[in-house]
Amino acid sequence: MASGGETEGTGPRPGSPELGYALGLVVFAAGIALMLLAFFWGYQLFRGVDEQLARVPKTAAAKPTPATEKSVERGRPTSEKPAQVVEAKPQPAGPSLVEVLIGIAVKLAVLMVLAWIGGLTAGRGAQLAGWGRH
Repeated sequence: MASGGETEGTGPRPGSPELGYALGLVVFAAGIALMLLAFFWGYQLFRGVDEQLARVPKTAAAKPTPATEKSVERGRPTSEKPAQVVEAKPQPAGPSLVEVLIGIAVKLAVLMVLAWIGGLTAGRGAQLAGWGRH
């Protein structure tokens, strides 16, 4: 019989320390991969923020146009004064700033959860690998 709980010519048997160590390393690597994926996606998310904000329609103010406004005091018109009226005209439709910010916040929250799960997975894998060494 070889050392480490192996029989000659067969590899690790179920429940052996080598299997636990190997499984722990695989789980640890999967957790690290999830965390790296979350950081990569986060980087891409923040690279695209400028593009998303650029799609928000801007509001252009038109030139003021003269109009008349009647001043009313106690229900009676007292005088007519010229007034300036400015109309804001939005450009073609697109997402609002609030919609873009909510979308970014939701994506960021999902990435944080993914990184947290990756950290938990990597920690469990390190723990399994440590148990396999004893």
